Amino acid sequence: MRNCTKEKLVRAARKHAGIFSANDVMQEGLSVKTLYNLRDSNEVISVSRGLFQLVDTEDSETATPDYAAIKKRVPNGVICLVSALYHHRLTTEIPHKIYLAIHRDAHISRIDYPPTSIFRMSSKPFAAGVGSIEIGAVKMNIFSMEKTIADCFKYRNKLGLDLAIEALKNYCTSRSANPARLLEMSRVCRVETIIKPYLEALV
Repeated sequence: MRNCTKEKLVRAARKHAGIFSANDVMQEGLSVKTLYNLRDSNEVISVSRGLFQLVDTEDSETATPDYAAIKKRVPNGVICLVSALYHHRLTTEIPHKIYLAIHRDAHISRIDYPPTSIFRMSSKPFAAGVGSIEIGAVKMNIFSMEKTIADCFKYRNKLGLDLAIEALKNYCTSRSANPARLLEMSRVCRVETIIKPYLEALV
């Protein structure tokens, strides 16, 4: 790969946290034909439909392809449930896919990479308790600890009640625990009567 072309691809990768599209490289002055030639010569790999990554990048700024791909596909998505528990250190379970919340009316294209579980939420639950986190070079939306626990109780039939209880126990022993805020989020998710007895037994 010529140095000039490599530099342009690296710039595109850095701007987009490691994952770039044909349009991204065109903005750096490269043609789509060049991009596909590089893919065919295995210098660039296709990680998902229309999304690419440099093969030999070791730059820490381009080290999170899973979340970069999600951010590219669903910029307004919010990390939720098991993925959020993991990042908040409220579970010992390592998620094998990304759990992502979107607005119930959002239109998104099919996500074939990385493995993702989509949860559609109405306006109020989707807007409640949203913060941000940097994973590698990727800035992602993520639900707060309290909203995540409330969601886990809401989706207990899909995820298992044990996961929700484990998260609640870990939360109650953390310095960041705020039972009033947790109950507020539980009301947003309409699970206050379910969470309250467990919470009262732990605090």
